[in-house]
Amino acid sequence: MRTDDLITLLSQTPPRRPPLRLSLAVVAAIAVTMVVNTLVLGLRPDIAVLPLSMVYKSTVLLALAALAGGILTRIARPLATVNRGVIAVVLFALLVAGSLGWEWSHAAPAAILHSFALPNFPFCLGAVTIYGTLAAGALTGLMRFYAPANEGRAAAAIGFAAAAAGAVGYSIHCPIDSPTFVVVAYGLPIAWVTLASRMLFVRLIRW
Repeated sequence: MRTDDLITLLSQTPPRRPPLRLSLAVVAAIAVTMVVNTLVLGLRPDIAVLPLSMVYKSTVLLALAALAGGILTRIARPLATVNRGVIAVVLFALLVAGSLGWEWSHAAPAAILHSFALPNFPFCLGAVTIYGTLAAGALTGLMRFYAPANEGRAAAAIGFAAAAAGAVGYSIHCPIDSPTFVVVAYGLPIAWVTLASRMLFVRLIRW
């Protein structure tokens, strides 16, 4: 081997293995939290019947997780294209607003608010927070293989996607399907896991 060939060979950067796609990582987080939830907490008692209200809740939370995963995937790129997800966000907001409007026009306020006095409410807050935090740690490690244009947004997107995945995982245990309960009991932990991820995990994804 000639000296020039040896220099050229040594100067080449070894190819890096492509990281796991973030969208697949969100799917994996959903699967893992569902398995853990089933083994630790168990399934809701009427899951075999598959009530329509449960189908609604699962649809909303899965749509939210898909939306969060899409945002996370786009933000992880060096040239983020966040605006492309605006239509999906608007459609999701309309879905949630429509379901809330339907519930408050058909059910008594006392019946809607009663679910917040049950032990399910604080338990839901805690479980989604725990699941989301653990998933956020895993996604943060994966994000280090990427080069997001804005590390703060990337950290927030990690928390959002992780908590949404945790919400899906926990939802198969909680028997309360009220749209108002879902928005508050699942929305609050998603919000504060997103904020905490933005404040804490941003330092871990910087190169």
